[in-house]
Amino acid sequence: MKSNFEYNFVYCFDSNYNLQAFTSIYSLLKNIKTKINIHIVHENKNLREVIPSIILSNENLENLIIYEFQNSNIDFPNIKGTHVSDATYFRLFIQDYVDNQIENLIYIDADTLFLNNPTNSIKNNFEKLLSDGNYVAANTEFYLTEENEKAKRLKIDKSYFNAGVLLINFKRWVDDELTKKLVNHLDLIKNDVVEWDQDVLNSYFNGNYTELDKRLNFNSNQITKNLIDAGKIDLIHFIGSKKPWTLDGIFNITSKYYHSYYSEIFNSKYHLIHAWRKRSILIYIKSIVNLNLFRFVRPWVFTKEFIKSLFKS
Repeated sequence: MKSNFEYNFVYCFDSNYNLQAFTSIYSLLKNIKTKINIHIVHENKNLREVIPSIILSNENLENLIIYEFQNSNIDFPNIKGTHVSDATYFRLFIQDYVDNQIENLIYIDADTLFLNNPTNSIKNNFEKLLSDGNYVAANTEFYLTEENEKAKRLKIDKSYFNAGVLLINFKRWVDDELTKKLVNHLDLIKNDVVEWDQDVLNSYFNGNYTELDKRLNFNSNQITKNLIDAGKIDLIHFIGSKKPWTLDGIFNITSKYYHSYYSEIFNSKYHLIHAWRKRSILIYIKSIVNLNLFRFVRPWVFTKEFIKSLFKS
């Protein structure tokens, strides 16, 4: 890896995930020990106006570039009636936005959080990626058999990766016009897509990717305090529906790290969102009965924030 390696991180999200993405970006800037560039593909060209100053003024931020997503004429599959938006497909189009002279990109989902400085892990994994000659390095979710539903649906015969963190050989991506090929592939398999662009990427690559070190994409549901204390996790990925900003996920061991960073940015101790308020109230009552509420250092502070959040739009 050349000594003047540039750290170019790219996030793709929309206004529904602004607060989560800002928290992730802040955790990155707090932990990394070098200047970095952050690229954001977003629906709103005026996003910079709502980015907290604590991010924009951070000493580790070299550049922050925002690109307005303009490929909205495409009918993205499996969006209607789900909890996701068109933004989940934005990363397929990075070649149309990010400077094509950049050689390497680190793609990061908005539902992630950095715990440690990731630079050594990133460099080591990029070395593997470039040596292998693949487009991306990603973390395998599971290996497939011919009988597996995903294998049949997507015609995959090797393995399936999580696309929440990707190291990207962007030079090869651009040289081979991969965005155009992925969009064409999306059209070919649109009736078989369930897990959005992650299915598209997996179907296209079919196991041809470099294995990413787990410490750069650690499933929050598999984390223990011992792993955190041992410094074996650079990045937490909040996979699944139990996010730390929901009552379903806030009592998990990893949620306190999210809310700690969030509270440094915003004038609130907790970030709470309710899809169904009645369900949240029931979970709160249950937390009193099973004593989960008293895991908080100041449970009354959480209770106050919880009540306030119920009346927010």
